[in-house]
Amino acid sequence: MNTLEAKKNWGLGKNTIPFKISDFEQKTLKDLYFMRFSDLIYQGDFLAGFYLVKPTPGDKITISEYSPYYLPNFSSLEELASLLNAELSHNGINKFNYEVISGKIHAQASYLSKETYHILAYMDSLSPASPNIGKNSNKYTFFHPKNVYSKKLVDYLKATFPMFEEDTLFLFGKTSDIVSGAVQDPYFWSDNEYWKFENDKQIIILHPTYNIKYI
Repeated sequence: MNTLEAKKNWGLGKNTIPFKISDFEQKTLKDLYFMRFSDLIYQGDFLAGFYLVKPTPGDKITISEYSPYYLPNFSSLEELASLLNAELSHNGINKFNYEVISGKIHAQASYLSKETYHILAYMDSLSPASPNIGKNSNKYTFFHPKNVYSKKLVDYLKATFPMFEEDTLFLFGKTSDIVSGAVQDPYFWSDNEYWKFENDKQIIILHPTYNIKYI
């Protein structure tokens, strides 16, 4: 993980911190010939992840179709992070490393893989497809496609399709399923045989470019 304050904004394209001219003091004009300074930003960490905001003992975390995980007793965020890092039996929780950043627990994938791309429900009993999930909690572990799609397009989709969420533009699914909100439900992917869970283990990862029945 980098040491920038921006590391709290994990994920591809999440940051919008511009470069400074002083950052290029060792570069030559030849090095910079094909660069557009207006397009350069500092990227956050590229691994998938999520935040735990104001967690309390007993809170439930559901990671896609893994069995629910209930937070253990803890007296500080640092203690909770240590307990989560020591978790061995839950196959969803142990895919991430946990660290306290700016008063929140930052969960970052232990390795770069689509195995770490998941849909979350945290601290309430709402369906992951509900737009009313708790404020400031993450619904997904995968990257937020900020600055990838035009703001005009995103604003249009939000205004036209109430269940649409910008985060899901990352998913390679049918446009109709993205704008309808169907892709926000983990069971959509299993019902359509894009991924598979057996005995609390993920057998097929979230990769909508193929279908299990064609493998």
